[in-house]
Amino acid sequence: MPLQRIRAHWSGFTGAPGLSTFYALDGSLATGAIHDFFDACAGFIPSDVHIDVDGSGDEIDVATGALTGVWTGVAPATVVGADSNTYAAPAGAGARWTTDTFSDGSRVRGFTYLVPLGPDAFAAGGFVAGGIAADITTAGLALNGAP
Repeated sequence: MPLQRIRAHWSGFTGAPGLSTFYALDGSLATGAIHDFFDACAGFIPSDVHIDVDGSGDEIDVATGALTGVWTGVAPATVVGADSNTYAAPAGAGARWTTDTFSDGSRVRGFTYLVPLGPDAFAAGGFVAGGIAADITTAGLALNGAP
């Protein structure tokens, strides 16, 4: 079964555009879960940031990495950030994805940057605030458990 690539496009902020890329066995099902992940984070994403998850994308052969086709579905609604405070555009957080899958002797892993984030996402010293980190973790676990 091929992997299906899903892309989320970030726009509306200084430094844009941004791009987050995900892979799933069924892109048409995953788009909603990806939307929900970003929507769960919207409260600490600046209000001028828009995230659009594609409703179609490439199919990729797992064995060769070759493009084999296109999947199509329905694009979910745009996620719009809700934090209206002034923010530093290059400041944010990241979600690290781990799997139990191995390829060529290495564990398959991923990383999604959540940049920019509003100032309320950070604690003293510039660290991601504990409650925000917990919210990102909860949203990530929900995405990981989605079909």
